[in-house]
Amino acid sequence: MFASNTKQIDKKIRTLFKKGIDKPEIYSKLSKKYPDDIDTVYRLLKQYPDLQTQKKYRVWVNMLLILLIIVTVLKIINAFIIFINISPLALPVVFFVPLINIWMIVEISRYKQIYFLITGFLTIAGIQGINSVESGFFFAVFAIPIIIISFFISYKFRKNIKLNHDKIISHIA
Repeated sequence: MFASNTKQIDKKIRTLFKKGIDKPEIYSKLSKKYPDDIDTVYRLLKQYPDLQTQKKYRVWVNMLLILLIIVTVLKIINAFIIFINISPLALPVVFFVPLINIWMIVEISRYKQIYFLITGFLTIAGIQGINSVESGFFFAVFAIPIIIISFFISYKFRKNIKLNHDKIISHIA
């Protein structure tokens, strides 16, 4: 298995989902196209909920994405302020968290279940330093909804992924 095949297969899965093709059919097509990477096809396909579940929770996912985009923009503004006031040497450290946020936004927009869970845990980890009124406001307005929505969607997608595992296996046999 080559990394380029993994990226190709993952991109193809996303493309087929966008065309409205369900998981068993995607597995069937890609396992024929990549016979040496059947395990990779299965492993990557397993990360996504089925189309109906994606559509059912699209509003929740979009709400989460909006919250994450707002938080990321605020963190980038804060990073510039820190960068200007402290030192140009702080640049890598200051932009580390916004870059992680951007990565999470990209993966969540692709509906990968694990990134919803990671986002929830990273948000919990990020609230450790809350000790001011502004931080409390930030927590109430952004962190709590991000945590709740992330774990909710992760749970719903995980439940769906386990159910669809049986469909894919029965389709293989």
